Amino acid sequence: MARREHSRQELHDKLITRGFSASLVEEVLRDLIEEGLQSDQRYAESYTCARLNKGFGPLRIRHDLKHRGVATHLIDQAMSTVSQAQWAKRCQQVWQKKFGTVAENFEERMKQQHFLRYRGFDHEQIVKVIRHQEDCHENQ
Repeated sequence: MARREHSRQELHDKLITRGFSASLVEEVLRDLIEEGLQSDQRYAESYTCARLNKGFGPLRIRHDLKHRGVATHLIDQAMSTVSQAQWAKRCQQVWQKKFGTVAENFEERMKQQHFLRYRGFDHEQIVKVIRHQEDCHENQ
């Protein structure tokens, strides 16, 4: 816990796999939450920021948080701190770093779109980035 935030579910799973009883784990987790040492809200905010900085999109981050046991309303709060412009900019940066050049054919374009979709960007963000690159390329 000293290195990074953990979701309640992550801590629960780690302690159970290390052989602690479910009742003891629940008691310890309750104490950690009461003392403010564990917070799913803090975890969601931290995770969202870290994954955004690593080039992941909103769909992927939302899915990962849900998978880690974070409540939907906490995910919504954390995600609301990032603007649509920030997501669009990050999508552009991810595309630039991975590809850097406009797709020359349909197959290559699909490959680029698939990669951005895998990273968690939505259809609108992906289309904007690819169209913008194609428009810039045509104007040169």
